[in-house]
Amino acid sequence: GLVKRTDYKEVPPRVDYGLTPLGRSLAEALVPLCTWGTEHMAEVSRVFAEREDWTRRGRQPTG
Repeated sequence: GLVKRTDYKEVPPRVDYGLTPLGRSLAEALVPLCTWGTEHMAEVSRVFAEREDWTRRGRQPTG
């Protein structure tokens, strides 16, 4: 799995969650995607705003 759950069998209940090695490797793979999103946030926001405008007008975007 991606996440390891540790149950301490205490009252009140206490559990910890952590990434497994597979989960850590996925997190490392997501870093470039997050970086891309941050670098292109303004452009992506503009595209979504244009799409919303087209939707309000009852039209379909062309690109």
